[in-house]
Amino acid sequence: MSDGRFRIQAQYFCLALSILLVTLYNFPFWRHVIATRGGISRGDIAFLLSLWLLLVALTHAFISLLCAKFVLRPAAIVLVLSASIALYFIHGYGILIDPSMIENVAETDPAEVRDLLNPGIFVFVLLTGLLPALLITRVRIVYRGVIRQLALNLLNMAAGLIVASIILFGFYEDYASLSQNHRDLRFLLLPSSYIHSTFVYIRSRADDDTALITVGADAAQAPAWSAHARRSVTVLVVGETARAANFGIYGYGRNTTPELAKENLIGFNRVHSCGTSTAVSLPCMFSNLTRREFEKAEALRRENLLDVVSRAGLRVVWRDNDSGCKDVCDRIEYEDLSMPRADALCNSEECYDEILLQGLDELIDRSERDLLIVLHQKGSHGPAYYKRVPGRFRRFTPVCADSDLKHCSTEEIVNAYDNTILYTDYFLGRLLGMLKQRATRKDTALLYLSDHGESLGEDNLYLHGTPYLFAPEEQTHVPFLVWLSQSYAQDFGIDSQCLRQKAGGDYSHDNLFHSLLGMLDI
Repeated sequence: MSDGRFRIQAQYFCLALSILLVTLYNFPFWRHVIATRGGISRGDIAFLLSLWLLLVALTHAFISLLCAKFVLRPAAIVLVLSASIALYFIHGYGILIDPSMIENVAETDPAEVRDLLNPGIFVFVLLTGLLPALLITRVRIVYRGVIRQLALNLLNMAAGLIVASIILFGFYEDYASLSQNHRDLRFLLLPSSYIHSTFVYIRSRADDDTALITVGADAAQAPAWSAHARRSVTVLVVGETARAANFGIYGYGRNTTPELAKENLIGFNRVHSCGTSTAVSLPCMFSNLTRREFEKAEALRRENLLDVVSRAGLRVVWRDNDSGCKDVCDRIEYEDLSMPRADALCNSEECYDEILLQGLDELIDRSERDLLIVLHQKGSHGPAYYKRVPGRFRRFTPVCADSDLKHCSTEEIVNAYDNTILYTDYFLGRLLGMLKQRATRKDTALLYLSDHGESLGEDNLYLHGTPYLFAPEEQTHVPFLVWLSQSYAQDFGIDSQCLRQKAGGDYSHDNLFHSLLGMLDI
């Protein structure tokens, strides 16, 4: 053509795009498929070729729906750019793109986004996303008349589905085994994984006119409260991304918890989270739904633990230094302390967790009602672990000072992460000191429970958010610590020795709702 652009019929462009997506953007998928078969033998070649053809056929059937003027080119650009970004995180961090991961993306805050941006992602997306997108803009796509193009699209879609059906029938046993024994593979497949997961997430967040379901309408302080001579203060610290395996008091090889080791704590050492991301775990742990029953849309239509405690007459306050309470604190007092400010505990991007202690003493001392205070930490949120701690807490060195973890050794990553646990230990130590000082005037108690754990390179996985069915222990095994002042245990009738005897049992986030109500005698 006179404009110098390459000319291609729309149906051939759609086929070429399908081949590009299946071949270029799915090498983690192919690597895992080959691993499930123990490598490539002569007998596997036919199956792998059939799988490639199957995926091309199905992708082509889908893209045929978009094969229309004014639709195809923008859709193709969006597909290659989004597939490039998804591929970077799948390959770099070992994540899977399921609905909960889409939820994490949708509900993340600007600070977390900045942590994920690094030169590596820009170079990767430039080569695998922007360059193909630029080539797509330079291609002249030739369309038939509207009716003929529509008929051709339907024919191509039908052909793709027929080819896929023939392949599935011919290799039925192989595909049945693969789908039944390796269900996680579908979350690696691009672009279907993020398209389907986004659709599921949007559907789950669709407006629902159902009235808020009341939970515990008859919640009240038990008669024994009338005998309490003093106000009570219960502080629940929600940890962020803290895994039990790296806590010194649980037997970790490093002394990451020197302050907590000095305290008379009750440590529950076999506790598992409800989810592998904050967006799931936070609503789940405060809900009366168990992990197996939990659906976020359902949980948001119901009152939660904080509503029940508030109805019983306590003042409930949520103080946040993370990415929000994920709708858990919608009906109670809320303080956002995470925004950067002119303060020694903040920098230009975020604040350290000690900001949660600022003004806490006044809140406790001036309250005329019994208090339940929730402190939501930034904790050990990655990948920029080094940003979570002030300089004096970088005790384990060298540290990974790069948000692109592939540029760091395992030792550097673990060092940076362990420093965040060390800082959490210091933070909890300071909080305990504050509560101890007031134990002569008030009944005080502290609970610490992390939302989920973290992978630090084990099995080539990093960060968190792996679908629960496939999640490793590192992402689900979380610390749960309890401290009670003597007067608190006495006034609320809690047998501390009995708690210690039970601390070795198997527990989970499911236990928080009922345990805290029982602890508060509600």
